[in-house]
Amino acid sequence: MDLEITKVTKEDLAESNRRDDYIYSADWKRLISFPPIPEEGKFNTGSFHISSSTKIICDNACDINHCGWLSKDVDIDIRIPEGVTHLGDYVFKGRNLYIVEIPRSLTYIGKNPFALTSLWKIINHNQRYELRDDSYIDTEHGRLIHNISDHGKIVIEDDIKIIGEYSFSRNEKLNIYSCRTEDEDDLVITIPSTVREIGDYAFENSRVSVVIFLGLPHKIGKEIFKGCTLLKAIHVPVGLEEPYKHVLHENANLIDCTGNVVSGIVFRNLLASNGITSFYKVSYDWEISIYAFIKDYKFHFSDENGNELKREDIGLKKGILVLDLKDDNYNFLLENKTPKGKAIAIDNANNFSWWEHDEDFYFHITENQVLIHQRKYSSDIHERIKANKDYDDRARFWGDNSEKEITAYNSKLFVYNDGGKERVINNGKQYPDAYSEIEVWSGWRKYDDRSVILVCINNEWGMITLDNNYIFPKYKRIKRFYNTSFLYELENHNGKLGVMNGFGDIIIDPDYDFLEIGDMTDWKSIYIVVTNEDIYTIFPNRDKKRDNYILYNEIPDIEKSKVKKWGTKKFIQYTEHGEVCKCTFLTIVKEDNSEYIFDQNCIDKTESD
Repeated sequence: MDLEITKVTKEDLAESNRRDDYIYSADWKRLISFPPIPEEGKFNTGSFHISSSTKIICDNACDINHCGWLSKDVDIDIRIPEGVTHLGDYVFKGRNLYIVEIPRSLTYIGKNPFALTSLWKIINHNQRYELRDDSYIDTEHGRLIHNISDHGKIVIEDDIKIIGEYSFSRNEKLNIYSCRTEDEDDLVITIPSTVREIGDYAFENSRVSVVIFLGLPHKIGKEIFKGCTLLKAIHVPVGLEEPYKHVLHENANLIDCTGNVVSGIVFRNLLASNGITSFYKVSYDWEISIYAFIKDYKFHFSDENGNELKREDIGLKKGILVLDLKDDNYNFLLENKTPKGKAIAIDNANNFSWWEHDEDFYFHITENQVLIHQRKYSSDIHERIKANKDYDDRARFWGDNSEKEITAYNSKLFVYNDGGKERVINNGKQYPDAYSEIEVWSGWRKYDDRSVILVCINNEWGMITLDNNYIFPKYKRIKRFYNTSFLYELENHNGKLGVMNGFGDIIIDPDYDFLEIGDMTDWKSIYIVVTNEDIYTIFPNRDKKRDNYILYNEIPDIEKSKVKKWGTKKFIQYTEHGEVCKCTFLTIVKEDNSEYIFDQNCIDKTESD
């Protein structure tokens, strides 16, 4: 009765009524045909106004070939009014359908009313028909009517017995591919062995990339993959490749005959039924497929047949392993790399710890220890000033030293106390020595991740440089210049003084008994160094990989022994373009009270205007 009541006969048309280009049956209860063009709404969208007396919407009532005018078609929003009980076959086939609203009163839906549409959203008020994971389902008959997904992974559930006609179809003419973004995943569909029937043209023009059959349906309709230009693989169970090649002869070259993908999914489902979770393939250079799963709060490895494997069976090293779970695959996380998905660390006893990708800075320090750092911005300006940082220290160890607290100076420098001594982890490297004292001086920008770390062992000082090299403690003292982290005064055990930069280069050899420092910085950093023999100006280099590295300039023809005093003074200077600027100059007064003036390049300006 349901099948017949939605069909339209010649008698129906002869006795029909018309209102505003809508065609109704004689009793006004059956909507036979819609107008060619919907009433236009805002922003190039339109809608149809279905009479409240309508109970049945007949087959092909709004089919693009039956009543549509594609050149004038717009995005259509359809609200099927309460009171409609029947929705016939292919009602909106080929239309630019955007949103459809299903009433509670609907009791019958024919062959996919939304075939070859661009349907984006279904608003469902009905209890018999269920919207589940973007699929509209006839729960009474286990029929998947229509799916609106264009990307991601779709696993059809076991209660589905029929995948209906055009159920995943899209309208090729509507250029739906234009809205796809680069970060959208391919559409991958897994069809369970419970599916008995797949209707004609089920995936026509869809974005499906991979289809995985876990069984062989009793019936597969015509050209189910027609127009599927993105389809690249069809995975089938072992032993069923020939039946599939016969039925899907147009796509026989895409059928994977190895059965590996299907076997893995079947095995995963078996494990899940036994309480085993997080079962995923491990991507590595093995000749066989290796899987990992969690059971009884332990991490396990197995082959595709479920045989548990030990680490030594598959050539994995001892110590902590770090895996990155993304796209249903475990990948080994390389040292100092941030996980792209959800990361997991596993120790020798197969204990494990998860952390999310927002804990976005991690170091695999040793074979028995992982450092995890979660950076969290603090919006409280008072807390930021108090901490002298704009992030919250949330670093922790897993494995060795898990009980120890960590201080995070920035996103690359971490310090922790070990038996009263300080240990340093900088830029992914853990230094082997324990220090009685450390000083940290950050780079030239506030919150710069580069740091100079002065370290002390047995009253001797060394340096971890800006480029993460290590100068073992051997100096009596290392002292920072003023407010720069790029220049340091050093003293050896003979009491001789010199200058070192933040990269560990000796700028002035420690050969002097006396050394004073001055600052003549204007628009760039320049410092004065006065020794018992010479006077220099130094331009500290912030990045010796990029900038020309000017070590120092020496004051000519001035003997320090004849200098009575020195200092800095601001003078007005005219540039070569005639502009006036105030600059800092070095002034020197000799013992005979004669005064000399030098610019920042140690050029004598005493007689200049």
